[in-house]
Amino acid sequence: MMTLFSRSSALDLAYVIFTSGSTGDPKGIMIEHRAFASCALRFGSTLGINSDTRSLQFGSHAFGACILEIMTTLIYGGCVCIPSDDDRMSNVPAFINRSKINWMMATPSYMGTFQPEDVPGLQTLVLVGEQMSPSVNAIWASQVQLLDGYGQSGSSSICFVGSISPLGADPNNIGLAVGAHSWIIDPSDPNRLVPIGAIGELVIESPGIARDYIIPPSTEKSPFFGTAPAWYPSKQLPEGLRFYRTGDLARYASDGTVVCLGRMDSQVKIRGQRVELGAVETHLRQQMPDDMSIVVEAVKPSDSPISTVLVAFLIPYIQSGRDISPS
Repeated sequence: MMTLFSRSSALDLAYVIFTSGSTGDPKGIMIEHRAFASCALRFGSTLGINSDTRSLQFGSHAFGACILEIMTTLIYGGCVCIPSDDDRMSNVPAFINRSKINWMMATPSYMGTFQPEDVPGLQTLVLVGEQMSPSVNAIWASQVQLLDGYGQSGSSSICFVGSISPLGADPNNIGLAVGAHSWIIDPSDPNRLVPIGAIGELVIESPGIARDYIIPPSTEKSPFFGTAPAWYPSKQLPEGLRFYRTGDLARYASDGTVVCLGRMDSQVKIRGQRVELGAVETHLRQQMPDDMSIVVEAVKPSDSPISTVLVAFLIPYIQSGRDISPS
């Protein structure tokens, strides 16, 4: 019998995950073993994962959510339940019941397609990937432990977690940092913090920050940095800590939680006026039914001399057996 020894160290590369490319070309991000492991030990327990967990592996293998579903569950001694392609596409509630799944992570829009009574054994539900939906929160919050998670590929998955109560919450609130510290800087001057409550760019300080992109940009354009900025309380960083500029606009709420207000790069100029696309989407959601998917874009017709115009796309969620009324 041969004994195999691991030759991996904490500083070795664990995996490479690619960004979605929604704000440009997809970029490969390098995550080290120490980055994911140190964060998983913190956000795992906060997300309700333990040795009794039976998690649904539902996330695409192209995104970091699947790493959390698989590796964090195994780190805590839980069981990962992997559906077949048929179950994943059309029979998820039945698979959840058949596999006795008690923990899952999904988008709010997906969880609006079925009801808590369809999956009575589900105990913990983590909503990720989209702005929270008041209607989905109202349905699920009284039936399960309902959490919302925020993270990016550059931060080893989840780095903010919030608990959602049946009484409702700000759909933009992402909770408190987990395994990390949060800072909000002036986007026009990264060496300056904005006042508490003011809007700025969200910066994450954590041992879970990525090493860098596979093809790193110039230093001044990289969102990753490992030296103490001017506003940091100490001139020296503890070993392993790094910073990541998320590119998201955010502010602190009165209770210390963080409110995420959309991408910095979603600001566009229309007829000389700066418009924040995320803010327009938020106001539209407040006026439209909760079961409506809304995307706002600045569009310039290719065959017309007309200047850029603001266009809102509104798409109702259609559940099987449900009719859409003319209203």
